[in-house]
Amino acid sequence: MRAVSGAFASFGLMGIETVAGSKRLLWTCPRCGLRFASVAPKKRWPDVGLWLTRRVERPEIRRVEEIVPRTYTQGFRFEHPAEIDEEFAAILGEAYTVGCQEHLTG
Repeated sequence: MRAVSGAFASFGLMGIETVAGSKRLLWTCPRCGLRFASVAPKKRWPDVGLWLTRRVERPEIRRVEEIVPRTYTQGFRFEHPAEIDEEFAAILGEAYTVGCQEHLTG
């Protein structure tokens, strides 16, 4: 869980809210308030959900759901801290821009 939190912190993403009655943590864009990521702590690993405009191919992906055309939620399961790498940090940054709706203006 610390590795995931560290990846979020590397982007300055400290704004965490919790879901009532749940251990799930949510990250929202500070400018518009839209959620772009969630983390559900499990006993042996964290499950991470990201909102993206493309499908990502990584071995940690456990679920992909297309919400509307070219808009996906993707669920990652990280079993080892080493799986939180620079590539995931870049994907997280991409999710942040989607949450801030920058993909709609550029």
